[in-house]
Amino acid sequence: IDHDYPHCPATFLFLLLINVPYRVYVIHTVGPIAQGGVGEEERRALRSCYRNSLLTATENAARSVAFPCISTGIYGYPPEHAVHEALAAVREFLDAHHDKVGI
Repeated sequence: IDHDYPHCPATFLFLLLINVPYRVYVIHTVGPIAQGGVGEEERRALRSCYRNSLLTATENAARSVAFPCISTGIYGYPPEHAVHEALAAVREFLDAHHDKVGI
């Protein structure tokens, strides 16, 4: 869990039991509510959600990850801002954990 922003309740891991020859996981995270605007707290929280999800995927030896645009629906985070935070979080994670992930 991202200890810089522990309030992000990210990373509930579910194993889907479907008839395929590999494991399918769903990692659930709850992003920040940004309907009142996007400040530093919302940016940090959103990055934390991506980092925590990536950490959970890495810990469970996931071979690939796909993300929705976290918090951009009813939580009101503007997609044009969210994409920058998502990409930054993924880049930072890959830089910090390059020895644990394959690209």
